[in-house]
Amino acid sequence: MVFSRFGGILLGVFLVQTIVAQDKPLENLDQVDWLVGKWIGVEEPMESDIEGFGKAGDMASMHVEFKRILGGKFIQGEGVLHRGESEVQVFQELWGLDPTDRKIHQWFYDSMGSVYYGLLYHDGKRVINKISGKLVPLEGPAAELAKSLGLKEIQYSGDAIYEQRDGNTLVIVLRNIRAEGQPVPYPGADKEHVHHRVK
Repeated sequence: MVFSRFGGILLGVFLVQTIVAQDKPLENLDQVDWLVGKWIGVEEPMESDIEGFGKAGDMASMHVEFKRILGGKFIQGEGVLHRGESEVQVFQELWGLDPTDRKIHQWFYDSMGSVYYGLLYHDGKRVINKISGKLVPLEGPAAELAKSLGLKEIQYSGDAIYEQRDGNTLVIVLRNIRAEGQPVPYPGADKEHVHHRVK
């Protein structure tokens, strides 16, 4: 999973894709048990500077681990960005059943304070995470949008799609993200971010 700076906040890889009729709410975590394990992303150039870690253009890879916790009732995810011998933890997430609506959701927190909440769907091949959240943009397109609207924080939304290509390959593709309902340019759009399972 590749992370890049969006408005000064580190965000995960998000996609915006229309949920169509054949997409169904995820019914239980066993449907995504293939995700459990350690994954190492293929090295890619960083798309922005990260203070104390590296600069745009430096090669880095995202290491992600998913594990079942609390008696298997939840999946916990953690992402750590690696550049040479340096690393920085960039996110923690939790997937599980929300007892208020009996649906599988995701709760996500990143190292810069961004938070989002997602509802998980599947189409038989991919997991589609419909997300919404808040961020306080410091720079870039999101900051310009917030300033033009007179806002200190903005609502964003999109879809994060996880696709298993084979038993040892996880692919995530970034297509779009919306801030206050408007499309915002996002680095890495339409690019496949490939991760390989660590055996």
